[in-house]
Amino acid sequence: MKGRELTEAQLKRQIEDYLDILQNQCKIVWLRLNAGDNFRPGKEGKLYRVKGCPKGTSDLCIIKDGKAIFVELKSYKGKVTPEQYSFAERVQACGAQWYVVKLFQELEDILGVL
Repeated sequence: MKGRELTEAQLKRQIEDYLDILQNQCKIVWLRLNAGDNFRPGKEGKLYRVKGCPKGTSDLCIIKDGKAIFVELKSYKGKVTPEQYSFAERVQACGAQWYVVKLFQELEDILGVL
């Protein structure tokens, strides 16, 4: 399957597997960031709200060489939302890097040869 044909979910799985390998080799630390609130079951059938990241937060945060790299994953035809651009502006103003990745090779290029 060509990179262009991957859905966003397939691209995420492929990249997360790759990042797991790099993390296990102690070359990076990465986090999957989930936007929005979730509800988790608790005792006696109660639901507890777990606060997620704000709307527009990037899909991934990668720490490499002491630097934060935020990555927004999109399918080949996927588009960045205004909230995602706003998030990008905020993290870049703090000195972090922000990228949109649509192909696996793009992430390899961003991270460089490890």
